[in-house]
Formats: sequence, C-alpha cells, structure tokens
Amino acid sequence: MNKRLQKLKEIMMKDFGWKLLSLVIAIALWFIVLNIQNPVESRNFSANLTLNHLQLLEESGLVVTNQEELENTKISIRIRAQRLTLDRIYQNRDDIEAYIDFGTLDLEEMIGKEISVAVQIRLPAGSSNSEIELRSPANVTVLVEYAGSKEVPVEVTAGEAEQSAFAQPEISPSTVTVTGPTSKIEQVVSAQGVITADPLTDDTTYTVTLQAVDSTGAAVEGVTLSQEECQVYLPPKQSKRVQLVTEAVGTPADGYVVAEVTCTPSWVYIIGEEEFLATIDEIRLPSVSVEGRDDTVNSNYALSYLLPDGVSLKENEPDRATITITLEEEVRKTIALDAESLSYTVHLEEGLKTEVVSGSVVFEISGAEDVLSHVTGASISGSVEVRDLQAGEYSLPVDLVLPDGVRLVNNERPYVTVVISEEEQGQTGETEEETQPEPEDMAVEEE
Repeated sequence: MNKRLQKLKEIMMKDFGWKLLSLVIAIALWFIVLNIQNPVESRNFSANLTLNHLQLLEESGLVVTNQEELENTKISIRIRAQRLTLDRIYQNRDDIEAYIDFGTLDLEEMIGKEISVAVQIRLPAGSSNSEIELRSPANVTVLVEYAGSKEVPVEVTAGEAEQSAFAQPEISPSTVTVTGPTSKIEQVVSAQGVITADPLTDDTTYTVTLQAVDSTGAAVEGVTLSQEECQVYLPPKQSKRVQLVTEAVGTPADGYVVAEVTCTPSWVYIIGEEEFLATIDEIRLPSVSVEGRDDTVNSNYALSYLLPDGVSLKENEPDRATITITLEEEVRKTIALDAESLSYTVHLEEGLKTEVVSGSVVFEISGAEDVLSHVTGASISGSVEVRDLQAGEYSLPVDLVLPDGVRLVNNERPYVTVVISEEEQGQTGETEEETQPEPEDMAVEEE
C-alpha cells in the first residue's frame, strides 16, 4: 500500500512546474474565450414614461396638469452588461419601466409649481450586474394643480354642409361636465362638435365627437369631458318640436294632494308652413279632473284632433298621449318667517309713521312629502300692504308666494302686527305708493 502511494506521489510531482503552468494557461484561455463569446457591451433601449400612484393625487383633489405630455414622453436608456444579459433584456424589453413615483413626492410642496422630478428605471428580471449608463431625459418637469369641474353647453355645427334647409338641431345631451386642472377648466366655455356628413339629410340622427374649446374656439387640452360624443337630430325646416301640457283641476279627496302630472310623450314634432309653426309653442291637452280622487288618474287623448289648423304630426310620431296624475297623502309643515324679513308697501297720510312689532309670522302649509321636504322659510316670500290707515295698532294679512305644489292649509293667511303713530314734530311721513318705511321708523328689510 505504501508503495502505491509513493508511486502516485512521484507521478504527480513529476514535471510539476509544467503541469501548473498548463493549468494557468487553461484558465486564461477559458477567460479569453468567455470574453470573446460573452463580452461586456452597451446597448440602447427606450420606454414610455409612466406615472405611478396617481390615485394619491386624486384622493387629495389634485391633478397633473401636464399628464398627457408626460405620458407621451419617451425615455432613452443605455445599459451596459454582458452580451448574454443584454440579449435577455432585449427579449423582455417591454418590461423595462421608466417612471416617476408620486408616492415618494411631497405633493403639498408641488401644488402650483413646476418641479423637476428624477426619472426612475426598473429593468426586467435577470438583469443583475447591469449598469444604467444613461437615461435621457434624466429629469422631467411636473406641474400639479387642484382639480376642478364645471358644466358647459354642447354646441354643434354642420361644417361645410348647407344647414339652412333644416330646423334647429336637437342635441342630446345639451350639457356635459368638464374636469381637469383648475387653470384649464377656467378656459373652457363649451364642448363643440362638427357634423362631417355632406350633404346633410333631414330626419336623421348623427353621432358627433365633442371637444372642449375656449372663447376663441381653440381646443383646450388636458381636460376630460363626461361624455365624448353627443347625438344630434336634424329635423326638416318645416317641423317644430313642441311640448304637450295639461293640468289637474278639482280638489282631491280629503287628505290627498296632486304630487305629479306627467304626459307621455312629453313632446312631439309637428309639421306645417312656417307661418303656422311660428304661432305654436305648445299643445295644450284637456284638463283632467281629480275631484274627490285618492288614486292615480289616467287619461288618453288622440293628438290629431287637438292640433291647430294648418299643422299635423310628423310621420312616425305617436298620435296618442297619456296623462298620468299621481296623488299622494297630504303632508303638513309649519313655517315661521321673521316679521322683519317681509316686504312692506306703505301708503299713509302725511305725519304718520309705521313700525312692525317684532316676532315671527307662523303658518301651516301642505303638499306632497317629496315637495315639502325641500321647502324652508327661505323658499317663501311674503308682502304686507299698509294703506289708508290712521294711528293705532293693526293686524294685517300677509300675502305669501309659495313654491309650486305647496298651498296654505285651509287657505288661512298669516297676520303681522303693525303700529301706526304720529311722526315727531319736524319729521315727514311717507305718502308715496310702493314706498318702504325708513329704518328708524320701521325695523324691517325687504328681501
């Protein structure tokens, strides 16, 4: 056994220097071949800039004014790495991300300022030992503002087509909401669209793309419309859109009120000579009686028998209209108005003055529940006439102006107390019709 080990040792040590040199040369050759086959190189890539954590701005009521410009910015990137690594990056080049992260920025400090923000680069997986030699641009300018919105009218033109042969177009919707940075929102005056069809045809609905514009008609970029398209109906010139109207008459059953009066359809197109159409603004249907009723009332009418002479319904328009009157249980509500908030008309003999006794004017109103829920003292105005009275204390009725669908319970008008006395010597009383008392004579204000 010892002889075998001894012999093996002799074999290994024989020409040891040459053997060691051969090993070093082999390792060197390996590195040379490796560098020849997989050298370190630089290669150019590109990626569109993305904006991360934009929801943080939305939660704070902010918006990036130049967001569209930033998202259209292309970032050039030069990466240095071994060839095989660069090949892997190229195969996954769509995963290269150039971004700015609003989650790492102080948004409060950015409001209303142009801030230079560094562009960050994220390489695909398997890109270790890579070096980003260049990114261009390395920084971008970001402008953050408060977000705003407003409603603007929709306007449509016919472009090059002749529109004089058609009536006023019907646009739906007639308004849209524009949102974006406040500085841009202030510039927007309308949402405009153009009908591109030529020639135009009557009785046709067109779909029109809308664009926010300023007072000069120039497009305002960087804002968003709540609806990017509208529908435009072009009727013939000899047609007119008119509303169908009616009313409920009579007194419903005790404890009930008229909540709603609807007509289906609510409008129709009529055709005829222009001189006839010019005199018609609406078609009035017969009144519907709700006398003693406590349920829904429906009535049907043939429109062709109700049209004035010289006009008729447009083709395909419905000839029958249905009137629906909804009754609801009456709800009552007590209202108190400050006596000094009423309007006063004073006409007295010379030498007399008027003073209102401070206090509240209390009365009870009734109506449908959904109507009364929106009625407050601010919804009602009242006036008092002080006319041809002598010195003394009077209780005068208040004339109230009530919202639609609201009435006084039992028609009981409220009263206000007014004191009429003689002017002090040297003062002159008001005698003109529709004249308000002086503040020192009467502590009232006219709303």
